[in-house]
Amino acid sequence: MKEIGLQLYTVRRYLKEKEQMLPTLLKVKELGYDSVQVYGNLELTEEMGLAALQAGLKVLGTTGNHKEFFENPEKTMEIHKRLGATNIGAGGTNFANADELYKFIEDANNFSKIVAKEGFTFSYHNHSHEFKRIDGKVVYEELTNLTDKENINFVFDTYWAQNAGADVRYWIERLKNRIEILHLKDMKIVGDKSVFAEIGQGNLWWDGIIETAKQSGVKHFVVEQDECDEDPIKSIEISSKYLHNNFFK
Repeated sequence: MKEIGLQLYTVRRYLKEKEQMLPTLLKVKELGYDSVQVYGNLELTEEMGLAALQAGLKVLGTTGNHKEFFENPEKTMEIHKRLGATNIGAGGTNFANADELYKFIEDANNFSKIVAKEGFTFSYHNHSHEFKRIDGKVVYEELTNLTDKENINFVFDTYWAQNAGADVRYWIERLKNRIEILHLKDMKIVGDKSVFAEIGQGNLWWDGIIETAKQSGVKHFVVEQDECDEDPIKSIEISSKYLHNNFFK
């Protein structure tokens, strides 16, 4: 049985103050989540991660600003070591031009070599804009083709890929053994717009996605919902029940 995790950005409204963190994370644990991915700058990452450990949750990794990581590799690794997290994650970058894209790839490759010596991997998290073309080339293809295949992995986001018109299962297969964390994020239609939904309440085909992910060596399954119609705690409960009832019994 694989465990499921939660990207804590989903419940960010309950993590604004330090005294909110432990009660919120204990509730996350109670609702069936075994691990979390933390977000924010290094100080917030550490504070949130330590509270998660106190609540009995594993810290899988982070989602932060790549510039902060690249400029402070030693500090970045020290904080991740304290949290027991081996995945240093960033992304969602809307590259303005080819120079920005290839400079990022160069910097990411250099950073990944530094942290790999201490047992860490660097992961890139996509939004939709990575599927645009720059100088005729799809940004995400360049990111996956030119980054260090030994030391750089991907946090693949199902919603944002679907929103970009990409084939979710194709990309999971293409990134076989390079997806450290899969963001499980559903999509529904309200009026004529795509919006976020609890897992199982939208239109993504989870039977196919989960099966493809398992066959492609995905290590961690992590729920994320950027915006919730209801209370985020209720939303993560719905997603947890759906996943446990259907895929993670």
